[in-house]
Amino acid sequence: MRNKIYSLLFFFILMSHCALIPGTNPQTDSNIFVLLFGLLGGSPSSAQNLTPGTAIDLSGDGKPDGTLIDSDGDGVSDGINLTGGTTPNLLLLDTNGDGIPDAVDTNGDGLPDYYISPNPPGFLTTAPGGTGNPVVIIVDTNGNPLGFDTDGDGTPNDTTIVTILNDTTPPTITSSLLTGTFSTTQTTTLTCADNKAAGSIVYTLDGAIPSFLPKTGTIIAKSSQAVSLSTEGTHTLQAICRDLAGNVSAPISIVYTIDTKIPALTIVGQSSGAISASAGAISSSTATWKSDRSGSFTVREGSSCDTGTIATTGTATANVDQGFVRSHSNFTGEGTKTYRICVTASNGLTGFVSVSLQRDDTAPVVTADPGAGYYGVATSVSLSCTDTGGSGCDGIAYAFQVGSAPTNPAIQGTTGTVSSGTLYTSAITMADGAVTYTKFVARDKAGNVSGVSSANYTVDTQVATITVNSYTAAINGSSNVSLSWQSSKAGSYQIRLGGSNCSNGTALTNTGSNANVSGNVSATTDITSAIANSLFVEGDNTIRICVANLIGSFGSTTRTTKKDTAAPVLTMASPSGSGPFVSGTQLQLSCSDTGGSGCDKIIYTLNGTEPTFDGSGAITNGSVYTTPVALSNGSNQVKYLARDLAGNLSTSGNASFYVGPPDAPAIVEAQAGGTSALVQWWPVTGATSYTVYYSTSPGVTTASSSFGPVTSPNATITGLTGNTLYYFRVRASSSGGNSAVSLLEAGAYTTTTAPGTSVTGTHVDISAGQGSTSSRYSNTVIDTLNGKLLVVTTNFTNNAKASLFRCNLDGTSCTHTDISAGQGTNSGMDPSPVVDNFNEKLLVVTQNNSNNGKLSLSRCNLDGTSCSHTDISVGQGTNSAGRPNAIIDAINRKLLVLTYNVANNGKLSLFRCNLDGTSCSHSDISAGQGTNSGARPNAVIDAVNGKLLVATYNAANSGKPSLFRCNLDGTSCSHSDISAGQGTDSGSNAKANIDSINGKVLVATYNAANNGKLSLFRCNLDGTSCSHTDISVGQGTDSGMEPKAVIDRMNGKLLVVTRNNANDKKPSLFRCNLDGTSCTHTDISAGQGTGSGIEPSIAMNPLNGRLLVVTVNEANTFKPSLFIW
Repeated sequence: MRNKIYSLLFFFILMSHCALIPGTNPQTDSNIFVLLFGLLGGSPSSAQNLTPGTAIDLSGDGKPDGTLIDSDGDGVSDGINLTGGTTPNLLLLDTNGDGIPDAVDTNGDGLPDYYISPNPPGFLTTAPGGTGNPVVIIVDTNGNPLGFDTDGDGTPNDTTIVTILNDTTPPTITSSLLTGTFSTTQTTTLTCADNKAAGSIVYTLDGAIPSFLPKTGTIIAKSSQAVSLSTEGTHTLQAICRDLAGNVSAPISIVYTIDTKIPALTIVGQSSGAISASAGAISSSTATWKSDRSGSFTVREGSSCDTGTIATTGTATANVDQGFVRSHSNFTGEGTKTYRICVTASNGLTGFVSVSLQRDDTAPVVTADPGAGYYGVATSVSLSCTDTGGSGCDGIAYAFQVGSAPTNPAIQGTTGTVSSGTLYTSAITMADGAVTYTKFVARDKAGNVSGVSSANYTVDTQVATITVNSYTAAINGSSNVSLSWQSSKAGSYQIRLGGSNCSNGTALTNTGSNANVSGNVSATTDITSAIANSLFVEGDNTIRICVANLIGSFGSTTRTTKKDTAAPVLTMASPSGSGPFVSGTQLQLSCSDTGGSGCDKIIYTLNGTEPTFDGSGAITNGSVYTTPVALSNGSNQVKYLARDLAGNLSTSGNASFYVGPPDAPAIVEAQAGGTSALVQWWPVTGATSYTVYYSTSPGVTTASSSFGPVTSPNATITGLTGNTLYYFRVRASSSGGNSAVSLLEAGAYTTTTAPGTSVTGTHVDISAGQGSTSSRYSNTVIDTLNGKLLVVTTNFTNNAKASLFRCNLDGTSCTHTDISAGQGTNSGMDPSPVVDNFNEKLLVVTQNNSNNGKLSLSRCNLDGTSCSHTDISVGQGTNSAGRPNAIIDAINRKLLVLTYNVANNGKLSLFRCNLDGTSCSHSDISAGQGTNSGARPNAVIDAVNGKLLVATYNAANSGKPSLFRCNLDGTSCSHSDISAGQGTDSGSNAKANIDSINGKVLVATYNAANNGKLSLFRCNLDGTSCSHTDISVGQGTDSGMEPKAVIDRMNGKLLVVTRNNANDKKPSLFRCNLDGTSCTHTDISAGQGTGSGIEPSIAMNPLNGRLLVVTVNEANTFKPSLFIW
């Protein structure tokens, strides 16, 4: 039975994984077979599998007789079903309390009848821990249980189960709790009784109808259990039970109420804490209270609910305010009483709260300090109150008026409302230079009010002192003047322009744009005055603020404002000229202002944004220039702006220049032939010329032979010795200085035989002892530092992990290394290697199918040792790493990986990381193209324009070749259809190269629209002006499969290798001019047989100029082969 289930599972998963995704290979799904083989061949556990749902063999015949059931939903099996349903016909027990069932109850009495053996395959024994006799169930020919055999004689000697399973009488359920109301938590015992074997119980407390299936309520997997009922409120307990035959009882329903709450009383408010027998005072007080429960209440004098004089009784309604009134007549004289309010609820529980009340018949007394009189200094009067009656002063009301007596202040005794005058809160400042008449009265908390007292104060000290908080010192031709000022004393004020005192000059009026230039000022109160621009003349203007006292003497102050309508002039003194400039060059700015107000500040930016001020002169963008600023080496853009004190802005400045020597070229490549060498390098920002240094020994320096300077990023060096290995480095120069020589040193051999033109080739098996299918999806790079050929494959003899085959450039001394860095089966799909020459590392990206098809990076030494693994998928989902293609951005020292992102509808994705795999980011660079537009991406870098170019098989555009062009950080992407009129599926296996000599991008494809022949699409570097050429040279149908290409720049040739299905799948070389003309074809199989050219990859050996082609050699059991031409 188990093998049948596995067979069905195998068939289901096989069929569900046979659909092919455009642009993928069926081999990428091989990991599913590893999963299936694991399911079929797993070793048995040493203990019973008690997982709910597990089929178990109770009869010992190798066939399942029952299923483990989890009836209460706790994740632990608690029964065994024998009849094919969900009813537990046998109950599982946990006799030792470890949470794992270890015994079986066959009759529902809660006691173990048999024990679960910990030693499979037997399931039951008569004693614990696998001891005693084995117990098996005996079934008839129809699979119906006949009983348990406990003595091994093959006949049942325990037939209880038969009686139980044939039982048709439903059980009954009872509860120990009856309907009622309870003031404490209750416990009820639910009991299931049955004529044969009681089973389990399900109950609800929320009004839902209990049910075993579907499960509704709480299931008790035994026949009796106590249930705690603690939730407040009225609830309905409903329950049913089931016997082991599956018969269900009639339901019971019990309504009960749990009420344990003591009434909580709250004093909502008290109209007054004190009362008085005096006329006009507070004669009575009402305490408002409420209870959160209804019940009877009693109010007593004192602090007890059981003793003390009863003041009142009654009935309280929950959360409804109750009033308790006491008057002075309830007191025999002055003093304080405490009252306790007690409420007893329907559950017999009593809550209480207390309130106090004082009787005070004595009026308070108010005193002024200092007393009435004449003062020559600023004077403030403080009022204080004393109350001998004991309730305490409640407030003082006062009234004051300059020059005459005010109306009497008044306080209402019953409410404390100040009906006349002002409530006293702090000392009263007497007016300077005036007679101030004051009156005051006090009230205590019982409502007793004192008589009105009076005191008069005469104060006059000096003229006003005027303080100017801020003012506009300079204005331009449009801004007004603003003054913020205050006077030390009240009085009338006048602002004047010009003159020598407060009696002459021009007195201003509050008209036009003027504001607050005359009027009355309160002491120490800020006044903001505005004076119209038109009232000022060019140059200095005197503003005078005058404040008069009561006798006509003025306090005054003056300020000078300059009117300046000319903009300042800002110049950049350094750097001067177009540059580049030497390291250490400083930015020097200067400002002059012919208008005379003077320069306020200079601001600048170095990030390309505009420096700005707001209307008040605050800087909203940029930095303040104070001293010369040291400029960093590299490209600089400076923008600058000045402002004078009047708010006039200078003309903004903008300058771009390069400081310091240029960087050394990041990438240097060389090819040689005859007695010449072509050297190319990535252009350097700021460089104006380049010099090539070369030698026949490695370690080239500026002391070596040189060529140049040249202005283009390439040079052809002639006059070299033939058949000699040369080494090359490049230095960049500008007026800012010279860079160091390039870090990378290129090598090239002055061979007389162009790559791929040898009469005969050589074949080498480079499998290094690895077995059949050890080389799939192979890709090749050359380690120029160590002179090694590095071939990375998906090794199916090693669970489809990534493998490195490392050989001399002639294919000798090959070694094999597993570079999967601990990753699992199918972790090495579609490997794409690059050499990080900066850190001397091999970087290999793969589609890691052991990690849901996400993008992985293996980073190793160049000999394949010390590999580490990093998940660089940056949160992208399953199968986001389809057909990864890696390149290195040497300008920014970044790893760029392009993928066919199935998690994003098969669109083109860019993953951009540091060279150690850190700080990765993801960008969708599909430029609006649709589903499956990013299949089989292949990328190159246009170093001249700083662009990333990616060719794809665009299934969203009928499988035509597409070119995506982005900045190197994945921004500003555009798309071009480069099919040049070719039809459906003309873009299969697109491979891109850059012809830097002619400024073209060359894309070779397997053109299914042209019978699978080899096609060349040739475009400008921006994807325009594309042309198509059939470069198959007469080869037949499917001769252009799986193309890989390199450019022989020395000889101006495009070299393309393919799997030539028209020639028994052998490797073919197509060699053309860079415009696709004059093509030739060569069978480069070197005697290898059918299928020897699968998945070719191509490189050129710089040390001898030979062409290196690596294939998956089907003729050699899919091992890696090297063909040298």
